[in-house]
Amino acid sequence: MAFDVFEGEKIDARLALEEARARVDEAAADEARLASMQRIAERSADLDAVEAGYPGRATIAEALADAGISWAYLGLSEEDGVLAEEIRRGFGK
Repeated sequence: MAFDVFEGEKIDARLALEEARARVDEAAADEARLASMQRIAERSADLDAVEAGYPGRATIAEALADAGISWAYLGLSEEDGVLAEEIRRGFGK
């Protein structure tokens, strides 16, 4: 009987640990997304200028490619670029 109690507590502890890890992972992802959004905001004027210089492009990435500029040149990662595209689509740009 005591073994069953210990085994049950062991399972409960394992589940609690898994839930805690999931919360930590989620918090880290949220923090990374916020940092990415801050980098994008800092480069918003540059992105606007590139878009204005290459009208009619479907994405910022296309405009950057036509301008011969990389995300890295602007201090952004590829992941930042994906988020920038999502944000700008959401705002109807």
